[in-house]
Amino acid sequence: MYESLADWAGGAQALGLLRGALDAGVLAALREPCEIERLASVTGRGSEWLAAVCQALEAHRVVERTDAGWVLSASFAALCADAARQPLGDFLVSIDARVRALAAGGVPHGGYGLLPSQDRVAIARGLGMSPLSAESRAGFARMAAGLPDLVEQWQRGADHVEVGCGVGNALLSFAVQFPRLRLEGIELDAALVEEAQRRAVLLGVADRVRLRCLDAAELDDEERFDSAQWSQMFFSAASRPPALRALHRALRPGGLLIMPTLPEVADPSAASSLKRALIASWDVPVHSDAALRAELEEAGFEVLAAGGIEPQPLLLSEGVLVARRQRLSP
Repeated sequence: MYESLADWAGGAQALGLLRGALDAGVLAALREPCEIERLASVTGRGSEWLAAVCQALEAHRVVERTDAGWVLSASFAALCADAARQPLGDFLVSIDARVRALAAGGVPHGGYGLLPSQDRVAIARGLGMSPLSAESRAGFARMAAGLPDLVEQWQRGADHVEVGCGVGNALLSFAVQFPRLRLEGIELDAALVEEAQRRAVLLGVADRVRLRCLDAAELDDEERFDSAQWSQMFFSAASRPPALRALHRALRPGGLLIMPTLPEVADPSAASSLKRALIASWDVPVHSDAALRAELEEAGFEVLAAGGIEPQPLLLSEGVLVARRQRLSP
């Protein structure tokens, strides 16, 4: 058992080493071959520390030793590139925030919304695929392609809202991929809205994307949107019914609701089990398929389809559900 714990501890220390090397400017300097003396001059750090760090990074296949000096391995050079699916720094900061959430033993009665704002920003930036990456946007486009009715609507031009849009990973990717789509993002945390707005400007879609700092329950639009996304894995038990009522009110009759899910499986992988524990630590119910269907039907939606997607390290979800807005009974 101690061997297993030692492996876990080694992984945690390796991430700490990687974060330290990133923050010290070591990884940036090693995009090109660099000797220790030059590395010390560039980073302002001691040669002995740098030599030990480079040796440890080599052991973890982060860097390689060449005749011209140390340099990033090809795989880590890709992770550090501007076009990476997720900036390495965002990913590492997000891991820190997730570890704190799991170590806290759960946040009762409010969950994700009670996390410190800097942790919510870190999780949002590092848990998902960045819309600033063409590869990431193509990934979202492939997901959308599995919903042909929705894609046809978005290609013609439609109004779409995401409740719990975070920093706009999905929202802004869809904005780029579907130039006739008009989008609105609803997010409770002002810092997340600010980052999503910055990204919208960088991507040149700010004229079609409206971002609002708002509690989902306070969304008072009536039958305005053709489609919606509900990022339900960030909504605590208490916040879910009012969010669904607001979404039902905001969608036009027959409008489609898409939502990421974490489908139940008989034998979840180690990675999936950690995702479930993380969601539960936010006071978010990890619903069974039947319970999620019942929740939606209670709110006036008809579930049309639910299925899994290939698990990815950067995504919290491993499935997607599509529902249609129906009229509630009097």
